[in-house]
Amino acid sequence: MNNKEITNSYYEILKTKYENMILDKEKDDIKNIISNINEISDSLNKYTLDNSIQPFNAKPLE
Repeated sequence: MNNKEITNSYYEILKTKYENMILDKEKDDIKNIISNINEISDSLNKYTLDNSIQPFNAKPLE
């Protein structure tokens, strides 16, 4: 699934669950937030932590 499909899917889930709380004019903002979260998640999945506890010692998996 690409980012757009994932975003639309999660938006539909939110819309179904919180139908009375989400206004139509907020649709684009909500989709933008979901898209950004998905992109951040994809970026973070490319990194792994070494044996150190410090999170800033992450190294790319490449």
